[in-house]
Amino acid sequence: MAFATSNGVVRVRIGARVCRERGGVFELAPRPRPVLRSAELTRMCAEESEGFQGYPEVDPVVPAAPRADFSAVTQEEYDNGRALSRLGWLAWWLELPLSMTTAAIIAFALVTKGSTVSAAVNAGLVFAVAAVVTCLISIIVAWAYAAMGRRIMAGKKSFPASRLIWFGLFLAFIGIVLSLLGVQIIVGTTLGKALSSGLSSSNVVQSVSAVTAIDLLVIQGCVNALMSQFIAMTVAMTLYNRFNRATAAA
Repeated sequence: MAFATSNGVVRVRIGARVCRERGGVFELAPRPRPVLRSAELTRMCAEESEGFQGYPEVDPVVPAAPRADFSAVTQEEYDNGRALSRLGWLAWWLELPLSMTTAAIIAFALVTKGSTVSAAVNAGLVFAVAAVVTCLISIIVAWAYAAMGRRIMAGKKSFPASRLIWFGLFLAFIGIVLSLLGVQIIVGTTLGKALSSGLSSSNVVQSVSAVTAIDLLVIQGCVNALMSQFIAMTVAMTLYNRFNRATAAA
């Protein structure tokens, strides 16, 4: 401890700090702060930079897949595209089981028909096969509805929707006509066989004119094809009316 007097101020050093007395009150002087020179600061920064190991590695950010820009599409076009897509998928799911069942039935009838089948049954099979072909094409058209509707919603250029709808409507009409012709031929032949076998008492006539399983298979196949094409025509007419109203309003 050391004492010093200067201008009436008593200074008392306690260790490294100074206690000043003013008017009988001792005040503890603040601890002096070390002053760092620029050279020392440069040396400290250099030491810290030498121990810096770098930033941790981060996995590269994979950009997300670009989403469809719906801002360039009007509300009316978006609604038409959505209706086209939804009805297309609805028709596809309804036509697919009917068409596959029809194709399986007609294929089984062709394999097991034998050589004793009448000309009417052969004609009915021809119309049934043609109806099955139209059903399979209608499935592709229904899928094209859904794909085109998605493109319209995304604002992309595509084949005119009205032409595709017209093609689907025409195809469904042809399929319905073929199915009806096949059903009429087979039903008429089956009815004639049933009447002749019921009225005749001869076993030979009854065996020749008996209703066979091929007749029933062809009828069932034609009815399934008729139902499938009816769904296709209903969807096509609904879409045609919707797009026709949009064209008239424009």
